[in-house]
Amino acid sequence: TAEGVAGGDFPRSPEAFAKLNETTRGRWHEAAVKIGAALDGIVETVREVQDWIAAHAKDRNHGEIATDLEEQLAWLFRAKWAWRAGYERLIDYPRRLRAIRSRLGRVKSLPLIKDLEKMELIRHYWQGWFTEWMAAPEDARLWEAGWLLEEWRVQTFAPDVVVKGKVSEKRVAAALEKRL
Repeated sequence: TAEGVAGGDFPRSPEAFAKLNETTRGRWHEAAVKIGAALDGIVETVREVQDWIAAHAKDRNHGEIATDLEEQLAWLFRAKWAWRAGYERLIDYPRRLRAIRSRLGRVKSLPLIKDLEKMELIRHYWQGWFTEWMAAPEDARLWEAGWLLEEWRVQTFAPDVVVKGKVSEKRVAAALEKRL
């Protein structure tokens, strides 16, 4: 919440903290309300996604998609996920889950091959990164690439959901190379 109140990075010096304290009085409640609304949105949607995964995990047509979504949720809801996401990303989780819900709607209504083609493109980058992240989840150097991959998923699978920032295959490849 302190990030939300500060409007960005939290100050590290006593002087900067005192200055921030004077300019942000009263914003604690506002930040807490935003976090509460985000948590409501998360709880509302994540169960639906988990139920879909459970129902389709062993399905020969949808099993790959279920596995992909399971990995995506593992990244999003990893240990200490709210702290690691930070304020801005935490309050953005409902949008990310709406994107997953949108993807599931498209899986129902469009030919399955469309989703599988998109998934193949994403997984080309995702699989190596995900394996590396699972082996070292505390390595913060991997986190930015993970967030960029997540945003690329939103853009690729849910064109009806607004994308935050610029993301492309080229940017993802550059971010993955930079982390080394």
